[in-house]
Amino acid sequence: MRNKIIILNIMVTLALVIGITAVSHYVNQYQIKNDTTHIQSRLNDWLNRGNNSNVNPHVLQVIQLDKSTTYIALFQIENEIVGYAELIKGFNHKLKLKSSSYGPNISYKDIKTNKGIYGVLVGKNSNLQIDHISTSLSEQDYSFISTVVNEKQFVKYEKLPQHLSKTYPAVITLYDEKNNLLINPEL
Repeated sequence: MRNKIIILNIMVTLALVIGITAVSHYVNQYQIKNDTTHIQSRLNDWLNRGNNSNVNPHVLQVIQLDKSTTYIALFQIENEIVGYAELIKGFNHKLKLKSSSYGPNISYKDIKTNKGIYGVLVGKNSNLQIDHISTSLSEQDYSFISTVVNEKQFVKYEKLPQHLSKTYPAVITLYDEKNNLLINPEL
């Protein structure tokens, strides 16, 4: 009987140690507070990790993709280059950075969330020439329109239907307010 109690104590202790280790590991991953200042600070560290250059992001907007646990932070760096960071909210209501990208053009990304796949457009419209954008999936019969009139920088998204098997890449087509196709607009 005494041996059984000792074995039971060892098993309970071992289970507690494993549980505490797992919770500690999880909490350490999700440390970013859901506010622009904290996201910007962590994004700065993220973008400059292992990099000799100094990228200084300025977070313009943070949006949640509907009621999912995924957030998109729209940011700008020098020369008006825009980018985005994908963040995931954990059980402790804090965020972790999953990915980021930036560049001079409008970009499309399909982002998998706990509520489905979203098509996300990120870019700039510095001269306000673009009225709306048509995004057509290259390998599927699906498209959506995003209005960006009077938005110098933007992040737009749409939840994609579940039946789509390929949600990337996409063809992005830009239009002005008269529905004229814009070819090489000044962004």
